[in-house]
Amino acid sequence: SNLATASIGVTMDDAIFASGNIVVNGATGGSSIAGISYSVGITSTAGNVTFNGSATNGVGVYNLMGGASTITANNITIDGTTSLAPNWATYIGTLTINTAAVGGSIAVTGNVIGTPGGAGGIYQIGTITARSGSNITFTSNNTTRWFWF
Repeated sequence: SNLATASIGVTMDDAIFASGNIVVNGATGGSSIAGISYSVGITSTAGNVTFNGSATNGVGVYNLMGGASTITANNITIDGTTSLAPNWATYIGTLTINTAAVGGSIAVTGNVIGTPGGAGGIYQIGTITARSGSNITFTSNNTTRWFWF
């Protein structure tokens, strides 16, 4: 099948705030751009946030603002995949589990298809805030870097 667009799959540049689940799926066939690009806070007060971003020659999920754009939810799942070796398959910022979400989990994946160990998988900058019983999983077939502050 073909990717739907040669530009950014999904761009989020205004804050998203919901009480339920937030699910974003984005794909691009463009060069050096993202399946999902966000530069704002994404908040679900009582649900989950799920990002699935895919790119052929770019970043699967890309946070333009580094640690300044926080994703907050009961559970956070971010999957970034790319076919060619970019700087990073998944480039994200601050992650926060809601205060009331005891046991809420964070799962981040950065996958470069066909290039295990030869590229950047996950780049995370900013604070990660979990709760009692939370699980945090970062999975990549490439390099993973965290910069917490």
